[in-house]
Amino acid sequence: MSKKSTMMYSVTAEMEPARSLRGGGNGGGTRGLKWPVLAGAVIVAAIVGILMYLVVHSFVGEDTPAAAGVPSAPTVTATADHVAISWKSVSGAQGYVVSRDGQVIYRSTKSGDDTTRFDDYSATAGEHTYTVSAIGDDDRLSAASAGEKATAPQGYGEIAPLMRRLGTLLPTAPGGTGFDDMRCVVRRAPVVGADQSGAQSTARLVCDSPKSDSPKSDSPKSDSPKSQTHPPLTWYVDFWDSSKARDLAVPSFAPGATKVTWAHGDAYQVAPQGTSDLMLTFSDPDRSAISILLNSDPNALWAPKDLLDYANSLPVGR
Repeated sequence: MSKKSTMMYSVTAEMEPARSLRGGGNGGGTRGLKWPVLAGAVIVAAIVGILMYLVVHSFVGEDTPAAAGVPSAPTVTATADHVAISWKSVSGAQGYVVSRDGQVIYRSTKSGDDTTRFDDYSATAGEHTYTVSAIGDDDRLSAASAGEKATAPQGYGEIAPLMRRLGTLLPTAPGGTGFDDMRCVVRRAPVVGADQSGAQSTARLVCDSPKSDSPKSDSPKSDSPKSQTHPPLTWYVDFWDSSKARDLAVPSFAPGATKVTWAHGDAYQVAPQGTSDLMLTFSDPDRSAISILLNSDPNALWAPKDLLDYANSLPVGR
């Protein structure tokens, strides 16, 4: 055999086992077809499974939070100093949102009857429209109820809720009277000494208490009881952006003031040259951004101890 033939034989012999693996064995090639068929079946099964999943979930859907029902129109009633809003509870509600003229003014996430009423003291005088939405699972809001209108009385506007933190001390409406027949007007100006401290109050009430010559029974025109005999007083009630802003103003009130304690926190007393003034602050976090300055009349001075005792008797709540 020639060299050329030998080489051809060798190549053929080396290739033969490969041919046997591909198609050899019992069944003459059936074994070679099993893997592609099996792979194809797996792919088809996967596709069918995905399609079934999509079809089922298109009908069943994911577990989405349930929306609460839409409340009926609220009942709104204007009183002498606020607008009272109430509504009926709805199924699935975790709380409610009250809006005035499209702006949210109250949000409740408590359960029980206290979620179905709200008193709006901050509305400006004039007509307003109120709606209620229900809070469902996952904080989802229902559509708003139909609106109801009410004409709000002349009030103290946005500072009214802050004023209510002082119990029955202050008048509930402009023109009314508070404790000791005090009458108040709203001033939006920096407090005395703000140029030095850099602090400004958000709003200030300036109030006057007339002289009380003798203890009196409660006046039918007064929102608060009378106190004991005392000289007249001027009150400066400041509402600050924060307790830090309030604290910045304290040193400017009176350098060298004596720090004392009153029934609801720290107080700063000034009594030079016969005058007697007292600045009151609150330790209660809800009132920590409020200060009250009691300013006595130079012609009718208070004794420092009497002024502090008077402060301790103020009906400012807890």
